[in-house]
Amino acid sequence: MTVGGLLDACSREAPWLAGLEDFVPADPRQVVLARLGDEVLRLAPGQVERPLADVTRWNTVAQATDSVLVPELGFGVSEYVEVGLRYADLAIGALASSWSDGDVPTEGPATLTDQELAAAQVLLRMPVEGIVAPSEALRAALNWATAQQAEPIYDPHSPQSTFGRYLAVSHQQSDDGAARFWLPLGFLPESLGQGVVDLARHAASSEANVSLRFAQLAAERARRALWRFSDKILGPPDTSSGPAVSPRDVVQWVVMFGPARALLVQLFARPHLQGAQLREEPAVLRISKHARAYPDEEVRVPLPGGSLALPAGTEIVPLLLVASAGHLVAPQRPGLAAMSLEDLLWASTTADSDTDLYTFCRELAAPDRPDMIVWEAFDLWEWWSGNNKTFFSGGRAPDLMMVSPHNSAAEWERGERLQELEQALAMLALPGIDSWDALDPIGQGPYGIYEWCRTPVDERSDEVTRSPDHDRPDLYGWRVRVGTPAVAVRSAHPAWGDDHHQLLHDLAGSYAFGFEQVNDAWNAVHDEASPVGYVLEMRPVTPHAMIAPNPSGSDLSKHSPVRTAG
Repeated sequence: MTVGGLLDACSREAPWLAGLEDFVPADPRQVVLARLGDEVLRLAPGQVERPLADVTRWNTVAQATDSVLVPELGFGVSEYVEVGLRYADLAIGALASSWSDGDVPTEGPATLTDQELAAAQVLLRMPVEGIVAPSEALRAALNWATAQQAEPIYDPHSPQSTFGRYLAVSHQQSDDGAARFWLPLGFLPESLGQGVVDLARHAASSEANVSLRFAQLAAERARRALWRFSDKILGPPDTSSGPAVSPRDVVQWVVMFGPARALLVQLFARPHLQGAQLREEPAVLRISKHARAYPDEEVRVPLPGGSLALPAGTEIVPLLLVASAGHLVAPQRPGLAAMSLEDLLWASTTADSDTDLYTFCRELAAPDRPDMIVWEAFDLWEWWSGNNKTFFSGGRAPDLMMVSPHNSAAEWERGERLQELEQALAMLALPGIDSWDALDPIGQGPYGIYEWCRTPVDERSDEVTRSPDHDRPDLYGWRVRVGTPAVAVRSAHPAWGDDHHQLLHDLAGSYAFGFEQVNDAWNAVHDEASPVGYVLEMRPVTPHAMIAPNPSGSDLSKHSPVRTAG
């Protein structure tokens, strides 16, 4: 039977299946990469909204759960995700050359070309298990992700994954052996998502500290994203293990925009949502209502382990931030802005003004805003950003707004544009794109990558753990020239101080663009046997330091401002 015949048979058997799909998934022919350790792997988009955001979230879940899972199961979220991503990368590598260019018809019969069938046969003959699961921990993860032949794993009604946590099925052969058959690429991302949720639930039920650790990681990542918009954040003093968090109805961060405007961020972070329930009126909403009703009173804000007071008349904008092991849709209602942690990260890396988050949330939380039919905050952000930073303009507000869903394709398309940068960062042994707090520009390189980072001295300081002020820390950054060999030039570092940080930025830009100007000669010199990349660290020195002797006789080459990566 042909593929079209099989699909027709499914439609006759279960005609309701046609109503389950409402969007066209991202194009797997677009090359989008994700970082896995020192490697980059190509992603399959499958039928999920945000494949790139999923990988970032899974890394966070792994940090919170693997110390519990590995001793018990022999593997953790890291190994489970690695198996799935490695297979997807391997399968795409085998199949992509057979994929046709141009538009893919969405109507008419479904067909496979001879080239596609031949490529699939090559994939089936590969020693897949040895490639994707070479270690004992990875094999344990693969076994957990493999269903037995008679196991009823197909559930088309599932809101998360048609085949649960499974990536493959073990099938008994006539020679008494068993063969492992992998699911089609289109189903793997949703299966991985479900498996991560299952593992997170298991870890949280085994060890109470998993929930605490996950909330701390979410709070820390949210704070880094919020520093993009404000240099002054108030909140509970940090503990030795990270931000102070609480499952109670309290505010996590107070983001100040000048002396009289504050964005109150309440964090609802759970490694799984079984038994979890959002409050009908969370603390940030009650506080904002009270501040509007009683503008002459100071604003009391409950925090984990304490509280703080804001001056009377402070304009309060409430934001509910939700985070979990799985993809979440933050519920929207008048009077309250709501985003997932992944929505906030997207906003922080695509905003072009420090006030963007505040004005977006203020308009979204306006008590008199029209009702909205909307899927995700991501969709709201994309519409707002592309509509001159307003939900609607004109004299009279509409009674009802419907925002088109699935704008998350913008993230996949940006991933395609940034594939060269992801490869260059791996070559240079620098963290992947999702580890940085800001990118500039989001077009063609040279790229600027930046992070807010406390210095080691700050981390040991009592002031960091005891003060309610979480002022934006020092900025570190690089200007990156992509290609082979890639080059990273230091562009931001606190050692240069306030007086010379612009000089460092300009020098780095000059170097990076200079490499572009001599691109042909640069490539020719490094044509065959060059290192994969250079990392150039520039340090400020005084004239005295430039001519200072070397009394210790130490090997200065160990501290060279230029290193090769590769």
